[in-house]
Amino acid sequence: MFSELMQCSRTEVAQQNEWTDTISQYKQAAREWEDRRDAREDRRDAREDRRDARDERWRMEDQRVTEAMLGLLREQTDTPRRLVDVLQEGKQEDRAPLQHIYNRPPPPPSPIAPSPRVPKTRGGRLRANNQSTPADCSSCRRLSFPKF
Repeated sequence: MFSELMQCSRTEVAQQNEWTDTISQYKQAAREWEDRRDAREDRRDAREDRRDARDERWRMEDQRVTEAMLGLLREQTDTPRRLVDVLQEGKQEDRAPLQHIYNRPPPPPSPIAPSPRVPKTRGGRLRANNQSTPADCSSCRRLSFPKF
């Protein structure tokens, strides 16, 4: 009976050792899987950090370019403004200040206005000019004028 008990306990010990080995292998596999997952997450985080840093550099560069362009535009608009101010200061006593073109009344009519085109006549009849066609003749009594 004692030998049977010993045999049984040896069998149980062997089964327990197998179970312990199986559990330790499972835990080892789980640790390796977690390590690989952590490494993937670390690589992904590093990529995101590099992307964020790159985006920040690009944003800062865009901001610098925008500020430079705005500075140039300010300079370009300030120069004519200063010139107008200088001209206004110099002629302040002589004239009224400059006004925007859309706020001005229409200019008065010119004393030398262009006359409307009137065909040249001889004795009340139309006469041919140099640009008439060969079909025009004195016997036709009809003149042809070029179209503009």
